[in-house]
Amino acid sequence: MSFWTDINYERYQVYASLSFNGINVKENGGIRSQYLLIDTSLSIQEINTKLSSGNNRFSYFNTAVDHRLRLTEFGSDSLISKGIWLSHHFSFDKVQKMYEDNSETYIDPLTSETLNLYQNSYNGTATRDTISYKKYKNRVALAFERDGKTKINFGPFLEHKIVTHTNLFRDTLFTYNNDTSTQTISIGGHLTLNFPKNFGVDIQALYYPFDDYNYENYQFVGNFVKWQRLGNDTLYMHLMLSHEEKRPDYLLTKYYSNHLKWVNRLQEENERKLLLNLRLIRSRLHLAFTINHLDNYIYFDENMKVAQHDEEIMVFGAELNKKFTFWNHFNFEINALGQYTATEFIDVPEISAKGTFFYTRVIKFPRTGGELKFYAGFTGRINSKYYAPAYSPAIAQFYLQKEQLIGNYPVIDVFAGARISRFLFFLRMEHVNSGMRGTSYYSALDYPMRPRNLRFGVSWNFYN
Repeated sequence: MSFWTDINYERYQVYASLSFNGINVKENGGIRSQYLLIDTSLSIQEINTKLSSGNNRFSYFNTAVDHRLRLTEFGSDSLISKGIWLSHHFSFDKVQKMYEDNSETYIDPLTSETLNLYQNSYNGTATRDTISYKKYKNRVALAFERDGKTKINFGPFLEHKIVTHTNLFRDTLFTYNNDTSTQTISIGGHLTLNFPKNFGVDIQALYYPFDDYNYENYQFVGNFVKWQRLGNDTLYMHLMLSHEEKRPDYLLTKYYSNHLKWVNRLQEENERKLLLNLRLIRSRLHLAFTINHLDNYIYFDENMKVAQHDEEIMVFGAELNKKFTFWNHFNFEINALGQYTATEFIDVPEISAKGTFFYTRVIKFPRTGGELKFYAGFTGRINSKYYAPAYSPAIAQFYLQKEQLIGNYPVIDVFAGARISRFLFFLRMEHVNSGMRGTSYYSALDYPMRPRNLRFGVSWNFYN
């Protein structure tokens, strides 16, 4: 649920928003044995899972106010105007998580052995773990803006943040808590230039100069854009360069819960990234290339614990997207992604592909002047085998696993929908090929892929 409002005057502008979100996730811990999927005498409802009463509840609250005042204005030419703006941003975020389970033991259906989903239970069999995250942020900025043949926007800013981690209330951890509060002050600036020759630059920088939690951390992001005519087409080129050094989040260094706890001395993470986008607008062809260079990479190991790799990691990626239209109504879109890394701490599918074929039609109603937009089609996707991360309900995190390769299985969805003015209806049958190649297909370790299911929805916007 969200609310927002905005007010615009010649010299003063304000925007405010308020949102509440919550989600309740029934956690089953995965199936007890992969043999259960092979046993065709069992229905989906009869397959036993490792947790019978696991549950994660998340809640999120956010409010923000952005307002700015024009301090000065130069020139009276409506085509070239100059001004200096003073702006202020305030936001408050609150995220809460509560994990519950009555017991984390289960019986192996083949050996009848009693097993534990987690290695430890520090305070009895029943678990009620809670954590709350609050962030207050204030940013004050000056911006010089100039319109005309060359558009310019630049200025400095000062930002202050307070971050608090705490338990919602005393839970199964009677002797421990995660209470802490950190403050950071950063300075930075931005520069945006749009030149008349179809060229643009956007640069942002951030630095923490004071002796606080993020002392001497920094971030730099540069975006460079160029448009170039190529015959009857237009080539869009986008180059992004970024470099960031950051101290790990507090909960990665110190955390206590009924099943997992750690105290870590972690080095600061360092990431460099290069992204190149090439797009032919008329031909609807898009190519993207990425290079990621990571130092002191942090991940969750096979024991669901925080670990850090102290050597550099390189990750390469390339993506192709192409759209086709036949006889005005038939459309085909293909997307292919290739990824490569030599490290065992980041596992990604080397090849992923997705194709969508759909039919579109616009039906007009001459008497009313309205129209109905109809579409229908199917989507297929597949990726090569890789060690997809396992999932831990207790911390709601994915972690490293080397037990099972997952992939090389196609998933096909069929969909249809229609729009009339502000009314939208859609229907989607997911995984229509479920069971055609057996039943042993997974989205994560011990988590079978959802079988054939139907989704539908209605959207109707009301406004004056």
